[in-house]
Amino acid sequence: MNILDSQKAISRVNVPAGTVLICQGTKERACIVIYSGIVEILSCEKIPEETDFDEILRNSLRVGFVKGETILGFPAVQKEGEVNPFSFRTLTNCVLSLRPMDSDTLTKKMCTDTSFALKIHRSLAVHAETCFSLFRNDRYLWHKVASIADSLALARSGAAKANAPEKASRENSSLDEYTAFLKSRLKAAGLPAPERWDYSLFQGQLQDKLDLYTDRDAERVESFIDTNQYAFIKRLLNKEDSVVSALLSNDGPLNRYILDFLGETITAMMRANEKILRDILSLLNRLYEKNGWVDSVVISGRNGGLEAENFFHFLAKFSLRFRKDAINLLGSDPLKTYSVFASLGRFREFKESQDVIEVSENAPAASGRLPKYKGLLGKILDFAEASQEFRNEFASLLDDAAEKKDVRSVSRIGEMYWELYERCFLKTVGTDLKSFIPGIMLHMGLVDERLVSQEALLAVDAAYASALYTDESIPVMTFPYFLEKIYKGEVQPSVTEMGDTFDYILKAQSKLTPKEKAAAFLYEDNHDDRVRFELRQVASDLGGMLFGNRKKSLPFLTDELITGDLGRLFIDPERIVKEVGKYKSRDYSMFYRQVILRHGLGTDFIQSEVIPNFVLYPCFGSRAVMWQEMDGTKKKTPGRIFMPIFFSEKFAEALLEQIAYFRWELQKTIAGHNWTDPVEGGLVGAYYDYIAFYQKNPDISPEAKQRLAEFIKRTKSEKDRFAKDYGTWLEFEYFGRMRMNPAARDVFYRFCPFPADIREEMTKKPAFSAMAARFENRRNKEKTKIDAKLRGYEKKSGTIPEELESYLRFLEM
Repeated sequence: MNILDSQKAISRVNVPAGTVLICQGTKERACIVIYSGIVEILSCEKIPEETDFDEILRNSLRVGFVKGETILGFPAVQKEGEVNPFSFRTLTNCVLSLRPMDSDTLTKKMCTDTSFALKIHRSLAVHAETCFSLFRNDRYLWHKVASIADSLALARSGAAKANAPEKASRENSSLDEYTAFLKSRLKAAGLPAPERWDYSLFQGQLQDKLDLYTDRDAERVESFIDTNQYAFIKRLLNKEDSVVSALLSNDGPLNRYILDFLGETITAMMRANEKILRDILSLLNRLYEKNGWVDSVVISGRNGGLEAENFFHFLAKFSLRFRKDAINLLGSDPLKTYSVFASLGRFREFKESQDVIEVSENAPAASGRLPKYKGLLGKILDFAEASQEFRNEFASLLDDAAEKKDVRSVSRIGEMYWELYERCFLKTVGTDLKSFIPGIMLHMGLVDERLVSQEALLAVDAAYASALYTDESIPVMTFPYFLEKIYKGEVQPSVTEMGDTFDYILKAQSKLTPKEKAAAFLYEDNHDDRVRFELRQVASDLGGMLFGNRKKSLPFLTDELITGDLGRLFIDPERIVKEVGKYKSRDYSMFYRQVILRHGLGTDFIQSEVIPNFVLYPCFGSRAVMWQEMDGTKKKTPGRIFMPIFFSEKFAEALLEQIAYFRWELQKTIAGHNWTDPVEGGLVGAYYDYIAFYQKNPDISPEAKQRLAEFIKRTKSEKDRFAKDYGTWLEFEYFGRMRMNPAARDVFYRFCPFPADIREEMTKKPAFSAMAARFENRRNKEKTKIDAKLRGYEKKSGTIPEELESYLRFLEM
């Protein structure tokens, strides 16, 4: 475990993820400035008598976050002799400075250095706001989990029992007791018991009628802190620097009072958050642990027929909805923690008319769904804490747009929208990206409810309620989750349309003249600026491309640009997973690439699978874009394919085309300058050779050559031709419907092979026998070579590299 020495001053150093800055239970005091990165706040329920840092951190729960640029000041405001109430650990790489400082030293410095005092106080106020936001998000996550528990209990068979317990709870009662308790409450309320396996229970309407969440809903920020006093201090700190500095200068008691109040506010909210999070964790264990509620209900419904399977379909669907929130807020992935959670994936398919269910699930009365959207723009601007000048200008532009129904005439509106988007994302990253404000804009592109119809608003609301992130097999996510990956350093920012990388821009900046530097925004190599680069250099250009017409595009939703029913145009991440999985089952080599593996017995070229990120952009559009095949020159990094979250064209066709583009560009990059070589160029070299020299190819008949000549005239480039042929290979040839000439078929059979059972069936046809023999010969030679390497490792009693074993499995497919 890497623990920072809090008694040693350091200045602006890069600290790796996983470094403990302050450990709960210690008494050391330090002021830590975070310039860049995210720090998680941890709490251990019971501190061991003999302080054991490993045990404390192992048993700690994530209860909050702070992010740069900020100051970890509030541990220093604890009273002398008290231990630090929380641990702080870097969640990402962080740039920070540290200075040992006790309470008296801190107060004295603030009196003499008002600039420092302002930073401390305002940083604590921002931290308090983050705590308030987390509290609301934690409570919302609790609602999701509690509603699933209630749905399980209500869906069980049986009427109310005479001996039902007067009191029962999700946390402390058995499932049988809680079921009996809820059934008796239904009877007392005069409400009919639901049918067994009624999937509509997951809407939560029956739970609301039973007032099952009243106690939790009564818990508000006002329950834990003095909100009037906080509002006064916040208004004070938001005044002009000169005014606040004059008040704080040489006034020890005032500085001390503000410090103590904000520190106590933060601590109170952290404890409130911790209580909810521990309740959530307890519920998750009760639901998803082995032999828990979910396990017992699924087992009892094993022979329940179609109704039970459809109930479990929605159980799986609603369980997966809160997975990303649980990862962010709890720091643990339910999919990896609970085997039962993972096994719910087998119920993904709905067994009857999906349309009927989707209407039932997603279209409650508008009166219950739309009031929260009233004044949406104002709420988003409030969250962003935009300047009054920005608020007035942007609100005025949208007011004009709403009245004229003509947004495209406003030249500056797109630029301001991305500025607002940037402020909101950087303020919420590291907490919960799914909070309604600003999440509805970040994920869906909805900034003003007046710009869309009521039907569109309901469709957006229903879409927002679904799971917007999945990475079980295929990584699919909405744009904010992709930005979060960039922020955390999991992926690099995208290249610009001109092909410039973030690193290239950083280097280019150093060569600018002083005058050029003064006129330009200079990026720094930190988390915030990586996101800024993605938004400023890529997002605005990409949005126009996805819409299909750059001149007419806008980055947010408006009826003026929408054609069709948004409810039907919404691209659910699971839909992408299902579609990609379908094509991947036909061409298992789809996302494999050649990489170099260095190991104890030498070096080998092997095939390794790296699946690209599929990113859903917060806009309406008619195009998908394969933006890049990898990060820079690193061959083991994932590429990215972008799609509008509301897509108006043929979804499956567009997706397959982008996958084909991905295969083409990836192989072209791997091959380098040899990409046109029929041997060194691999797939693209063989295909290029086939197109370039088809007239001399004896395997192509004159009629086929004529059709191929017409095909070449109709298409723009080898990449487009390849994409169309690749579609034919997977959509027709896979099913035995022969549409390709022998030369083209030979290229795809070799480089885009079907699974072994399909190939075996194909060998029964004369057209495939020679290709199959060549294919198997190549595979057998490669398997023999890898087998020899594996035997070499066995003789050395060494650990066999997983990459070699994985490659051997690939060769046996």
